[in-house]
Amino acid sequence: MKSRILLVLFILGGGWFLRAADPAPGLALGDTPPPVQKAIRAQIGKGTITAIDKVSDDDGTTYAVQGKNAAGVEKIFTLGDDGVLQSIEVTLDETPAAVQKTIGEQMGKNQLAGIDKTIDERIVKYAVELTTPDRQSRSLIIAPDGTLESREVGLEEVPAAVQAAIKAQLGSARLDSIDKTFDADEVSYEVMTITRSGQERGFTVDALGNLQSLDLTLAETPVLVQAAIKNQIGTGKLQSIDKTFSPEGTTFDVEMTTKEGAARHFSVSPAGQLVSVELALDETSPAIQAAITSEAGPARIESIDKNFEPDGITFDITTVGRGGREKDFTVSDNGTLLTREVFLENIPPGAQKTIREQIGNGHIIRIDRSTERESGVLPFVVQGRKNGMPFNFSVGPGGRFLGMDN
Repeated sequence: MKSRILLVLFILGGGWFLRAADPAPGLALGDTPPPVQKAIRAQIGKGTITAIDKVSDDDGTTYAVQGKNAAGVEKIFTLGDDGVLQSIEVTLDETPAAVQKTIGEQMGKNQLAGIDKTIDERIVKYAVELTTPDRQSRSLIIAPDGTLESREVGLEEVPAAVQAAIKAQLGSARLDSIDKTFDADEVSYEVMTITRSGQERGFTVDALGNLQSLDLTLAETPVLVQAAIKNQIGTGKLQSIDKTFSPEGTTFDVEMTTKEGAARHFSVSPAGQLVSVELALDETSPAIQAAITSEAGPARIESIDKNFEPDGITFDITTVGRGGREKDFTVSDNGTLLTREVFLENIPPGAQKTIREQIGNGHIIRIDRSTERESGVLPFVVQGRKNGMPFNFSVGPGGRFLGMDN
């Protein structure tokens, strides 16, 4: 963790991974942008800077800094070129008690090699590196509340069906890492490989061995998809393409950077039709802007996705409240509120009881309060999974079961 190799945290298919990037030759403080200089001084104070490494890749430029503060405490951290702190190495006792507890539960016979506190879009995670008795490196990603989000595992540690799927997908590539990720009670495996040419590729497999997503290059997508992607990117820059498989169908999910440097994502169908596209607030109509700002209130707007559906256009909005909790809502093309995400503990007791009875040993993905009446009431629409399959249904406020949804 304290080497001159920067551990860069990135997201692939919803999972967090540690990737090593080769730094440029060391810099002096004066060689960095003013915001970076200011941030370094804030961390080091009157201490000593040991090294500053500038790292540039497709995600932008970062500065990896090592030094000691005036008290002689070693500081290892990473800054964006805007001076914003992206990660900082911390000790075990500098993490929340819940994180310490999870680390202790995961240690076993392993040794703690290091902990990085990472900050991405204000979301904090703890990237923990362990060393196994046979000197293998294993990483964990833990949320501040102690939730284990992913754990690096060896091929021999995954179920037989997952092993078979991974081996089939590998081909001539070399297996680099497998991260077992946890979303509610649903498990998936994020796999990184290295091709013969040295290119990193990734794919995701569910607990039953079904392929969920696959990294592709533009040339590996169908001709109609290529044309749609090029048209949407325009003068921007392509970052990544994931071919995603779900019960609702296959999509090509694209991450890009606009010519102004803003990160954007969009999805394309196999026929080359635009399924959804991320927009900024000022890229929507006045009616949509008014509806979004009214519903969001003091919460921060995280993302706005414009969806192109057979029965019309809708906008899915994700906001983040003061406590960091995400909440979604949907508005129509004329600014009418269609659904608002709610949480189980905040809905009437009768509806809670029915939802728990129906979901059983499955898990709830999300609950929306619809603004369109169903059987004379405004229903709670539940998206869930049960026995490995989608399990969606509607419940009235009093607890009346209104039926299964497609």
